[in-house]
Amino acid sequence: MAEMKFKFTIQPYQTEAVDSVVGVFAGQPFNDHFTYRRDVEIKRDVTNWMPSDEELYMGFANAKVQLDYGQLLDNIHRIQARNNIKLSDSLKSGGLGVCSHGNIKFEAY
Repeated sequence: MAEMKFKFTIQPYQTEAVDSVVGVFAGQPFNDHFTYRRDVEIKRDVTNWMPSDEELYMGFANAKVQLDYGQLLDNIHRIQARNNIKLSDSLKSGGLGVCSHGNIKFEAY
C-alpha cells in the first residue's frame, strides 16, 4: 500500500489573514502560563444538581484579553485601513467583554 503524505502549500492570502487576526491583539502582554483543570466525572443527584464554579471553568484557558476597548478598536482600524475596508464605528459587546462576538473563520482550499 502506498504511503499517504500530506502536502502543505503556504498561501500568501492565508498568511495575510492570520497576520490580520494576530494584529487585532497587538499589544496584548505575553503570558506563557495557561490554566488547566482535569475533568473528573461528577455524579448528579437532587443534592448536587448545579455545577460548581470550578466545574464551569475546567479545561484549558487562555489568559484574559488585557487590551481595552480603544486599543482593540485602534488595532482593528489599522488592519481595516491596510486592507481598504470601511472602518468600524465601534465594537460590539455580547455582555462578556468586547471580544465576546469575535468570530474568525478560515476555509482551506
